[in-house]
Amino acid sequence: MLWIAFTLAGGNDDVTPLIAIDLAQLQRTGTLVIAGEHICAERMVTTFYARRANQPAWNATTTASLLRAIHQATEHGFDPRDYHLAAIESLRGDDPQTIAARDLLCSDAFLLLGLHLTQGRVDPVSLIAEWCITPRQLDLTAALQTALDAEDVEGVLERLAPRHEGYRRLRVALATYRDVQRSGGWPPVSSGPPLLLGDRGPRVLEVRRRLAREPMGVDPPAFPSIDSASDGFDQQLDAAVRHFQTHHALLADGVVGGATGRELNVPAADRVAQIELNMERWRWMPEHLGDSYVLVNIAAFRLDVVENDRSVLSMKTVVGKDFWETPFFLANITEIVLNPSWFVPESIADEELRPKQQRDRSFYAGQHIEVMPGGSLRQLPGPW
Repeated sequence: MLWIAFTLAGGNDDVTPLIAIDLAQLQRTGTLVIAGEHICAERMVTTFYARRANQPAWNATTTASLLRAIHQATEHGFDPRDYHLAAIESLRGDDPQTIAARDLLCSDAFLLLGLHLTQGRVDPVSLIAEWCITPRQLDLTAALQTALDAEDVEGVLERLAPRHEGYRRLRVALATYRDVQRSGGWPPVSSGPPLLLGDRGPRVLEVRRRLAREPMGVDPPAFPSIDSASDGFDQQLDAAVRHFQTHHALLADGVVGGATGRELNVPAADRVAQIELNMERWRWMPEHLGDSYVLVNIAAFRLDVVENDRSVLSMKTVVGKDFWETPFFLANITEIVLNPSWFVPESIADEELRPKQQRDRSFYAGQHIEVMPGGSLRQLPGPW
């Protein structure tokens, strides 16, 4: 990695008019291309320079700090090339035209990266019309000026990233899974009959070798270590399979069947992409969720009560069908209903309950079940 020392030899009096000309074109046409790069944060760039009467903002120290931050953007799942990296590094002259161009690109890069860190690269409403969470609102132009005044561009950008524990853990996981991807991923597991405790053979060895490549310590508790030389399905492998199943929201029965086998064979590159997408979702969230909150992970069928960034209570949740889905939302909890009445799904009623009622006419009464108009079954509230 090459760090370049930039100078400001031309002086503000020579550079300021050039910045003003470029910004006038940006305001007039809505577009500005510098060194082959489009200025993306048009309004914020214009506002930032208007506040400083179009004077140049960057020096050698702050520019080098910005370049380090852009390279580190990979830690957040971003591509450094999206933040004018090559163009900024190539503008090494000290003539006024080069200085003005580099200054504008540096400002745009900071503002664009800051916007992506605080609100995400994608507007959630463009993907999910029912998204009902207000994005974080920050004055990024003020943050840019603060970063330049303190000559701490890296630090300010780092503090703009989500502070949630979930985001931090995904950031660690991203680096870990990328290491696995760079080293060739993990070996595949052949299809075949289910494998479980006590089995032996080459497919058991494949499972051991696959789980030996699973990143350890990404999602506490740490993933168990695996002896990848044995072909026996022992207690050690059983514990590792159950851990893997729990982590991937599967039935933790220790059996390597169809669903577990499919998850084991998901390429490391796909896992990296999943982590990057989930980091984006965290960036859509408010900056503060409060010291205590309930977080429902629909995909994992899991609810966590969180206090001071630690889950203190976890339980399974019921997730409805797509056409009954609840929009994403953030709201205060005003009441909790314990042991509510519930309508029995028709599949359970047909396969389990109605046959028992036909055999024993007192079954419904014993289970506190009442038959509703239309024939649906409702179980009354209570400890049962």
